[in-house]
Amino acid sequence: MNQRSYAIAFHKQAEADFATHLRLRGGGYPDCHSLHYMQMACEKLAKSWLASRRRVDPNDLKTHRLIKQTFHVVILEYCRRGAVSAHSRREWMSTKLNQIAGEVERLSPSVEGPGFDPRPENCEYPWSSEEGGNWIAPVDYAFPNLVALCGPPLPYNPSKAAGAEFTKLVQFALRTLKVELEGA
Repeated sequence: MNQRSYAIAFHKQAEADFATHLRLRGGGYPDCHSLHYMQMACEKLAKSWLASRRRVDPNDLKTHRLIKQTFHVVILEYCRRGAVSAHSRREWMSTKLNQIAGEVERLSPSVEGPGFDPRPENCEYPWSSEEGGNWIAPVDYAFPNLVALCGPPLPYNPSKAAGAEFTKLVQFALRTLKVELEGA
């Protein structure tokens, strides 16, 4: 398998998913749709990053579980590389960005395992309420842990600062990884 080609293909799809997230966000569409594209962009970014750095089994890149093991590493790397600018805020923002990354990971209905806090809420499939019997469609759910990534990104809203930084971080990571892949 050509690792570089694999990394480039995942990167291209991550860029397309991220662009779709941005188009859907705040455009009158249900939040579950823009969040789904953000989750897919982050997952493919993590897979591209991993494939660009070491040999991986193609079957591992076809699963959702890989993001759980990789995306936090990607977040921290790009935070250190300058995506979070103000040094005095870097530690706080890195913590907030990692929290958002964890919430984005949980949007995939099939991510589970040791050290992972699975929840029924996801962007794709209805789930049964805790009371039982009632089913909730993602389109009807508010995703309270990810409100910072929902709705229009502008005008600036202090309560969505971490979401804006997370969006910038993903954009920075995509741009930086693209330069690395083109130079390889």
